[in-house]
Amino acid sequence: MLKGIYFMGWQRDMWNYHPSLPMKNMQMIQNIEDIHGDMLIWSCLGSGAIGLPYLDREANDDTSPRMRLYGFMNDKEFCQECRKRGIKVFSVLWKSQLWEFGAEFNEDETKLLSLNILRNASENHKYVGMSELSTNRYPHLFKPMETYFPDGLKDHKGNTVKDFLEEFKAVSLEGRSILSAWLMAPEHDHKCYSPCCCKESYLSYLKKNVEMMIDAGAGGLHIDEYDTQKHVLNNAGCFCDECMDKFNAYLKKMQIRLPGDAGNIESFHYRKYLLEKGYTDEKLLPFNGNKRWEIPLFRDFVEMQIEYISEVVKEISQHAKQYAKEVRNEEFPVTANLFQCFPISWRSKKYLDLLAGEKTDIKLRQDAWYKYAFGWLNGKECCFVEDPNQYVRDMLEDIKNGIHDRLILFLLEPMAHGFHIAFPYGSWLQNQVKDAFWPDLRVLRKLGAWLDNNSGLFPKNPAADIAVIYDLPSAYENLWTEPSLNTTAKSG
Repeated sequence: MLKGIYFMGWQRDMWNYHPSLPMKNMQMIQNIEDIHGDMLIWSCLGSGAIGLPYLDREANDDTSPRMRLYGFMNDKEFCQECRKRGIKVFSVLWKSQLWEFGAEFNEDETKLLSLNILRNASENHKYVGMSELSTNRYPHLFKPMETYFPDGLKDHKGNTVKDFLEEFKAVSLEGRSILSAWLMAPEHDHKCYSPCCCKESYLSYLKKNVEMMIDAGAGGLHIDEYDTQKHVLNNAGCFCDECMDKFNAYLKKMQIRLPGDAGNIESFHYRKYLLEKGYTDEKLLPFNGNKRWEIPLFRDFVEMQIEYISEVVKEISQHAKQYAKEVRNEEFPVTANLFQCFPISWRSKKYLDLLAGEKTDIKLRQDAWYKYAFGWLNGKECCFVEDPNQYVRDMLEDIKNGIHDRLILFLLEPMAHGFHIAFPYGSWLQNQVKDAFWPDLRVLRKLGAWLDNNSGLFPKNPAADIAVIYDLPSAYENLWTEPSLNTTAKSG
């Protein structure tokens, strides 16, 4: 029986700081063994969303003697220790995150005195993130970007990219930078920008990121935020020049006619066209409902953006598998955060070995949803996690008061339906509260051993008397391609 662990390990009573997860130590590995866990998701090697030089240090930096005293290690050593014990560590590729963190330095910038959690350590206040690391801003502290791209990173026209943040970030119709704001902690001097995941340069960056994870010994790859394009669309983007070029190619491929006042397809620029007609960011936001579909070509634009979701998953998965075969001569599993089992992920599933994701609105007695999800898995193993809500926060209060019934039911109920919710281990509370989701590990130790002895109680073939045929075109995709008032079932 698969026993995955939602292994973020964030500190108790602290904010959850993406993208670099806390350092691991040998006690954590002992906990995994005691719980009888065999797979870790959202677990390590995530800091490529700050910059590849930062990821390099996260993976390979030596650890000070003071930290060694308590069993701490870098992420490469952590992957090695887990591998010895048959524990599969899935590194996390944060696909929707481009970070910039406030930092404090000494005068000649040879020492980093604070990062993210600032303490007035000096008057030399700057930033560390995607922009600075890509332009070699701190040569005393981080390797140059040429270490990872000796010939430079190229954009879709073959030009060398200078500032990765400026190149990667998604832009709205009116040119506004789009933020992945749900990841930022309150009252901190940091920002998380959303990338345009249609950019060829960003895909090249992600592939190099994955290679470094494999070199560091990751046992698998977890693609988080696989559907970034959907988030960007909900924020009136992305209207970068590359998206406009790709949209023109899409219109040609699909033989879609331009509006009469749009001119020639060879010179057509969708962003300029909409701006000239008086459209604004506000008119593209979801609260407009049906009115969005009245915007010329907007439905086609949405379809083009959504099509790239599965294309990027395919490219990353195939590259990871090929690279692992070349350098390690072994199979390399890939999964992704297929959020809520939405039908929009259907085309991505075939490129994934194991299906993972977040389950929203988690609570007890979700039999119907688990039965649907079992069918959606279509025979593949899964390892999902809870998306934080009031029920999860109440569960955490129960745990702090020594009440564990709700936690046990929360973990066992999906298993009864052939589904799997990972054991939380310092997992995400979305910065809704200043804390992380930590169960009582004594309970998890007992539960892990009990599941090993009673796996026959949870067969992978749950059956019901009634089957429901689930029609994908009339399900979630309708939120993108059909007006919300026109969702009634068709007769005949």
